[in-house]
Amino acid sequence: MKKTTILIITLFLSLLTVRGEEFNVGVELNSYYTSNIFLNSTAIEDYVSVISADINYTKDTVNVYLDADVNLFMENPDFNSFSVEPGIEYLKYLKGRNYLYINLGYFFLNYSEFFTDFNYTGPFAQVGLKYYLSATMLLKTGYNFQHRDYLNFSSFDFQNHTLFIELNKFFRSQTTIRIQSGLNYRHYPHVATLETDFTGNIFYNDEITNSMNVPNFYSLLRVSQGIGTRVGLFAEFEVRKNFRGLEHGETLINNSYVIYPYNDNYLWDGNKFTMGIRFIPFAEISVTGKYSYFQKNYPGIMVMDEEGVVVEPATERNDILSQYSFSISKKFRNIDLYINSVFRYNRSEDFFFDYNMLTLSAGIRYYF
Repeated sequence: MKKTTILIITLFLSLLTVRGEEFNVGVELNSYYTSNIFLNSTAIEDYVSVISADINYTKDTVNVYLDADVNLFMENPDFNSFSVEPGIEYLKYLKGRNYLYINLGYFFLNYSEFFTDFNYTGPFAQVGLKYYLSATMLLKTGYNFQHRDYLNFSSFDFQNHTLFIELNKFFRSQTTIRIQSGLNYRHYPHVATLETDFTGNIFYNDEITNSMNVPNFYSLLRVSQGIGTRVGLFAEFEVRKNFRGLEHGETLINNSYVIYPYNDNYLWDGNKFTMGIRFIPFAEISVTGKYSYFQKNYPGIMVMDEEGVVVEPATERNDILSQYSFSISKKFRNIDLYINSVFRYNRSEDFFFDYNMLTLSAGIRYYF
């Protein structure tokens, strides 16, 4: 990990000497404290530093980029990681303000030795269309694909497919109404089965695997209201419905610290309500406050005790989550500064996921 990190930093520093409008380099440092890095009742806290950098080479309508991140944990260095994402973007301008967007890339994530089961690589692709049906009606649609190959624990492998369509209507009163619907579809190609040996120990049998599909439909309504040029209010209501759960995914459920929260959007159904405000009080400082309320159901995931045994009578996990966030940001010519805070209060049928979480972060981004 150290050699790769040094190589990445050296590459970025060497490109800082490149001049011309075609190259753009950005470097970001973000430090944050979180009281609960896994969002569960273990409540493991830590201080984390994130060093990020990106290189962009743009020529006409094509952008070639390389993004890299290093995450350094103060109290839990076993969770240190770095990621690299090379890719290429293509923007095809159509008539008027319309365009077609394509993004192709590859992602590498690497943890330290203790956490290597979660190292993965894989390609991703995005295709999007922005098209004005009229001066006050905007249509957006797109498809996202992601494939993850977990090199050391193939049961985690999956493919994500997301298809969405969105309609925005703008009014002279500075009101915007957005309607969006989409399908999230996750495919696990080979989940190992759980078996018991003659001593009574449970083990993963990679020779006998099952494939699983988890389709998830969602629809949302968002209303935004501008007040003058410095204040904006918004509210959004979203409904999600899983057509299938993880009824036969014991290997994944037993490793639920991986599933949550990282892959959460594809596994829960229920409702989400969000409201917030954005305003610019003075000196072009942007302030955002937001509150979200989630009612989440997890089909096929049963409440378990501390030993991982399903509690009788069998009950599916249900959560109620309240989340508050607040951020302040300021843009200069080549520098972005920001401060963020997030508080989560989660109550679950499964006590392992009863938790509170407070995260405080500050960062600076510099563009060369």
